[in-house]
Amino acid sequence: MSQLDEDLLRLLNQAGGSPFADAAFVAFTVMGMLAVSLMAAPLLYAKGKRDSAFDLAVSVIIASVLVELIKIVTARDRPFESLDDSVRTISFYGLAESTGSSFPSGHAARMFVVATVISLNVRIPGRVTAFLVAAMVAVSRVYLGLHWPTDIVAGAVLGVAVALVFALLVTRWRPYNEVRRRVVLSIDRMFLRQQTADKPS
Repeated sequence: MSQLDEDLLRLLNQAGGSPFADAAFVAFTVMGMLAVSLMAAPLLYAKGKRDSAFDLAVSVIIASVLVELIKIVTARDRPFESLDDSVRTISFYGLAESTGSSFPSGHAARMFVVATVISLNVRIPGRVTAFLVAAMVAVSRVYLGLHWPTDIVAGAVLGVAVALVFALLVTRWRPYNEVRRRVVLSIDRMFLRQQTADKPS
């Protein structure tokens, strides 16, 4: 498995060299950052999926916490640390740099949470797009030499699992439903006050 991991890493990592491809994969990797991935929640909220927007934000945060806990246990070196100069890395104002344990990929986990929650709220074309973007974010981590292929697979599985647990179990838990209801209601009231204040007198 470790040899297959390395072979796939080299295949994707050394496929680069084009400035356009480098910029594109840096852009995809930025989408998997915590703050950026959370921006999917307001998009769902704007489409009237208020409860799902809240679930998405909470799921992304919980997945990120779980990733960090697993990283502490695994303490796996990143490809550029294990293979030294043979791994091509890209530095773009610090946006494509990573430190700490490699396993699992937080970017993959977050984006597959987002893709799964979105897929439960849109039609098939939107579902395909959501998972395609999530896959590209995950692949970007290997392309940039920041993760092993097994890191992104584990992250993707974790992300989907967290999102489905929320959809199937947590959202049926009364205390969680009550907290969500109150938060969503508070946000609705905040926007209503803002709209009222913006109207000409």
